[in-house]
Amino acid sequence: MKGYELCLFDDLSDLIQQLEIKERHFGLCRLVAGYAWPWVSKKNKSLFDIQLDGVELRWNTKTEDWINSENARYEVGCIHTVQGYDLNYVGVIFGPEITFNTQTGLIEVIKSNYKDRTGKDSIKDPQELDRYIKHIYSTMMLRGIKGAFVYVADPALRTYFEKYMDKYDPSIKSNHRVEVPLIQLSVENEQLVEKYASTMYLREEDLQGNSHDFIACQIQKDGSDENGAVALIQIVHEEIVATEQNLSDRSDAKASTAFQWQVAEQHAFYGKENWLPSSLTMSRYVVIRLKNKGGINRTVVGRIEKLLGGVAFNK
Repeated sequence: MKGYELCLFDDLSDLIQQLEIKERHFGLCRLVAGYAWPWVSKKNKSLFDIQLDGVELRWNTKTEDWINSENARYEVGCIHTVQGYDLNYVGVIFGPEITFNTQTGLIEVIKSNYKDRTGKDSIKDPQELDRYIKHIYSTMMLRGIKGAFVYVADPALRTYFEKYMDKYDPSIKSNHRVEVPLIQLSVENEQLVEKYASTMYLREEDLQGNSHDFIACQIQKDGSDENGAVALIQIVHEEIVATEQNLSDRSDAKASTAFQWQVAEQHAFYGKENWLPSSLTMSRYVVIRLKNKGGINRTVVGRIEKLLGGVAFNK
């Protein structure tokens, strides 16, 4: 089908990451699985139900309208929670209860690995159970209107699916681009302060979180038009602070101006190569004052995630 994404993953963590990217872009993207793992977290919420490929996951914590529940994007649904719903993208985990027999060339069901007692105990005929479980996977695969991402626990079945599905290649990046603010900074009184604001576009893979939590910042050498490197910064805290003129008229001015950042260090010393503060390493924090109209400044604490290289800044 033209425009439909059907992709097979060798790594479950890659599938989860790509599904989360789709969730941020489209919404209504959920991970589901065959009932090959008991629901142990139902009685003990500290336990994980699914441990697979180095990933630990829990079944759905709600049984009614799970698709639209707050935690659905972090959980795994089953046939009972997705039947009758339409999603934009669905991630489907084929569990160890379904395999490919290389001798017969048939997809088969392993009853002992199927953990849904409702179906297992009520269906006595092995052929009927075989059809029942295959129908479950067919139904889950058809939930995604825009696409389906597939992970298969059984190696033989995964190899069989490779004949009919494109495999995910982590070296090929997504074409989806996200707009983030691009802030040119100057150093004033040993503080990083917004000088100009523009925008730039980044790949979704560069943003491990909501795009609204990120800004890109660039510092230029004093007295030079040379463009410095751009740092991608994830905002971890922010506060609206009135200007000093407005603060002088407020009774709580002393408390406001005495605000201490507990999680950040402010550095305004230039590095020699990138014209960024020398302490802007991947594990350090920085405080930046952003300008807003109406005499209000927004002060943010950001963690430096990566350097993006030099870009032309359009004022």
